[in-house]
Formats: sequence, structure tokens, C-alpha cells
Amino acid sequence: MMLTDIQEILEGSIWQAIMDQLVKYGYAPDPANFELNGPDLVTLRNADTEYDNAIKDIINNHGFSIGLFNASNSQYKGLLDVPRIVITTQSVIPGALGNDTAPIYELVGDYYVKKRSPSMAVDYFFNVYLVANTIKQLRILGAILIEAFPRRGYIKTYLDENIVSSGNLMVEFTGYMDSENIEEGVMEKVNSYKICDIFEALPQEIPTTYPISPIKEINILNIKIE
Repeated sequence: MMLTDIQEILEGSIWQAIMDQLVKYGYAPDPANFELNGPDLVTLRNADTEYDNAIKDIINNHGFSIGLFNASNSQYKGLLDVPRIVITTQSVIPGALGNDTAPIYELVGDYYVKKRSPSMAVDYFFNVYLVANTIKQLRILGAILIEAFPRRGYIKTYLDENIVSSGNLMVEFTGYMDSENIEEGVMEKVNSYKICDIFEALPQEIPTTYPISPIKEINILNIKIE
């Protein structure tokens, strides 16, 4: 697994944690109910139409829907439509945990593969922007975020919905600031978080000269003990 795969898991898990709450409280349609990545153009068009109709129903019921976006940096946060939530990656720095880099052996088929684990964990920092133009919208966005992320605790990965199993992500709240956009007349509140002590890659394979076969039998019939 490459670094880009790890980033995809992190960004997908952060996005999913917020989307789950938006769907739960009826402020966004559940993307899983629409074939937004359908196999053909007709399917895509039908899914887009159904999704747009679901948005209209939410606006009729609540007065507004809430958009959720991933953005590449803090300068580009998408179109200034409100209300919306925008996630931006900040930095990746060394974490607090080291790791044993001694070779490990994984049985793949009939032979063992020699691997080495990463030497150090990293902390992954991200910001969540709450963008609104009314206090009511801002309070709802804040409530959504509080339910999506604990001040310090675990969220599930979007690859595994079982919060009890291993492989979940430790999230910690690290700070808060205002980032108003006076020119556009919108309020922006920024909450900062980090995901603690993750490894940027899975154990990497170490090339070997010969295949490493498992031991299938130990015969001690010819050993003589005096």
C-alpha cells in the first residue's frame, strides 16, 4: 500500500464521519442510495436527477441542505455556496511511536515473503471549515461536527464500519479559529484536528535470493541421546 492509498483512507474516513451525521439528521442525501459512479451515461444522468430531487426535498423540509467538500488547500475551498462544510489537509509530521523494523515473514501461498515495517508513525493534521451566512446555520454545522468527531477518541475507517475492530483512527481536537470572508458576506469557523500515530505504508517486501519455504516436518528418529 502506497502513501496515496493511506491518504485516501484518511480523507475518506474523515469525509464519511461527517456525511454520516448529515444523512442522520436529514441535511444531505445518502450518496450510497444513488449510482453516482454508474456504468453508463444514462445511469449517471438518472442518478444526478434523483440526487438533485433529493436535495430539493431537503431544502423544502429544512430550508437548506448542507454540502460537504474535500479541498486541496485552504486557499481553494470550492464555490462559496452556503451552508457547507469543507475539509482541508494541513500537514503530516512525525508521531510519538516508533516501530520494530526487524524482518517479518508472511505466508503467501506455498512460500514466505520477507517484509519490513515502517520505522515511525506520523500524525495527520486537517482542518474543517464551517461556512454559513446565518447563526442558525452555523449552530447546526457546529452540532454536526461535534457528533462527527470526538474531542479525543476513535472514528471508524470507511473501509471497516465496525468501530470495535482494530484499524480505527484516533482523532484529537487541536484548536479553533475564525476565518471570516467579509467580501462574500459569509462566516467561517475553523476546527483543527489530528489523527494520531498512523503508519504511512504497510510493511514493504524485502527481495530474497531464494524462495523461503515453510518447515513441514521435523524428523528426530536418527538423533541418539546418551
